[in-house]
Amino acid sequence: GNVQRAEYWHERMTELGILPNAHTFSAIINACAKSPGLGHAEAAERWLERSELAGVPNDSVAFTSVIDACGKAGDAERALRVFKRMQEHGIRPHIVACAALARPYSYRGDWIKVESIAHSMVSEGIQPNDYFIYAQLLAYAVARPRQTERAEACFRRALADGIIANDHVVTALSRAVGRSRCAELMTELCAGRSVPVYQQPSRRASRQLQQQQQQQQQHSVPVYQQPSRRASRQLQQQQQQQQQQQQQQTPPQSGGTGR
Repeated sequence: GNVQRAEYWHERMTELGILPNAHTFSAIINACAKSPGLGHAEAAERWLERSELAGVPNDSVAFTSVIDACGKAGDAERALRVFKRMQEHGIRPHIVACAALARPYSYRGDWIKVESIAHSMVSEGIQPNDYFIYAQLLAYAVARPRQTERAEACFRRALADGIIANDHVVTALSRAVGRSRCAELMTELCAGRSVPVYQQPSRRASRQLQQQQQQQQQHSVPVYQQPSRRASRQLQQQQQQQQQQQQQQTPPQSGGTGR
């Protein structure tokens, strides 16, 4: 998730005359999605635009990585904009993109929007997975007032669809319906499995994490790595080939005929 290093090598390749392709752009976008620093959702979208301006077609992986970066940053509006952009390019969304889109809305408790995404998935024939169910249950839990009945109905449908009740799903369910009711549902539907204990992070811990992320973003500098011998030879060969091509394309100068 080192965005600075990925951007550095992209610029280095461009300086050497090596044209970027879908793999290089996807690598930078993926680094933005995996980086915990602030502002990387905007950076991911910017590199998506640079890819299009360079004439490099983006695939579902690139778009999903940008949506994932927006989801982690809680930028729901940007995530939705990129999601619609992907559809306008004729790329059919898959469950990973849908789950990433639902995430920032779930953080807000916007269960209406998450349900809207779920309904769109049904019309597109996209089956939910445990990540999407977690996001939907979390939206019910964060909403005020909590949507306990909707959360329980969602959980029952998920089990009927074959979704595994893992710790993340059960924890979100517990937050939505309450620990005692969640234990009853575990007894009824999940062979009495235990309910994980959810620990709310303190405000002080949240502030410290945010300050660390801001400091990393302010003080981060590109890290230079000495290229390997093989990479150096390849770059040197490409430079030599480019020079030979330029020499072949240059017309020979005519010599003088006078004595």
